[in-house]
Amino acid sequence: MRDMSEIRRNIRSVEETRQVTNAMFLLSTSRMKHAMQQIGHNREYMKRIRAAVHEILAHMPQDDHPFMRYSKEKDTRPSYLVIAADKGLCGAYNQNLLRFAKDILAKQKSAETLHICTVGEQATRTLTAAGYQPDVAFTGAAQRPDTYYARAMAEHFVRMFRDGAISSFHIIYTHYKNQLTQAPRCLKLLPVEERDFAHAAALPVQREICFEPSAQEVFDRVIPQYLVGMIYDCLHHAACSEQISRMNAMQSATKNADEMLHRLQLQYNTVRQLAITNEITEIAAAASLADNAV
Repeated sequence: MRDMSEIRRNIRSVEETRQVTNAMFLLSTSRMKHAMQQIGHNREYMKRIRAAVHEILAHMPQDDHPFMRYSKEKDTRPSYLVIAADKGLCGAYNQNLLRFAKDILAKQKSAETLHICTVGEQATRTLTAAGYQPDVAFTGAAQRPDTYYARAMAEHFVRMFRDGAISSFHIIYTHYKNQLTQAPRCLKLLPVEERDFAHAAALPVQREICFEPSAQEVFDRVIPQYLVGMIYDCLHHAACSEQISRMNAMQSATKNADEMLHRLQLQYNTVRQLAITNEITEIAAAASLADNAV
């Protein structure tokens, strides 16, 4: 049986680990609530902008805009934005997302070119190891998902799509549904197709809408803003899912630490009681020998 000093060292070590896991749990809880708030704030904006795009498409000739190119052609130059985390310690969040991403990318081997961008060091490292060299890594976006990064990403993909370097743009991320359900998802954002906005709510207007200078030019301004909003939304869905996974992992680790501390404390008490009993026995034996000697 181990001595008391060794058990005390183990107890201190587990207590220090528990402090770290509990602090990470509290931090993840705070970040998760912030991400949920941002998703809620962005929901109404996306509802309105989708309605605006739907209204513009209704007043514009089909396939009469650069953003609608390639919609009826074979997707030979697809582009993917893969959003994962910078760090681990978040359960199976990264593994599930990146397994899903690799399955999708594996189906694109027949493409002429495959353009891949990543958010999060885990995505960059895993895809590189799998043989998919990312063309662009948006460093910092996983830790600080904001409109600055969303706008930079949207401008990058819009420029490449207009130049003909890519024929489609997809986002692979983890969609937050509720506290218990988060699932990997792949969204196609370019080229724009009218069916993608078929269920968008109509704008609250009672008169015919007139677009100036033209519906095409308004569409040209609205779609980049729509992409910024969608990327921003996906970044926060991914951040919320990551923090929930980390929160659950740290909560489980803290619970395991509590159970280990309980077992170690029982073991320490047993060893301590045994040591006291041995000391009493030795004292009693010594006293008995002294009496016999007298």
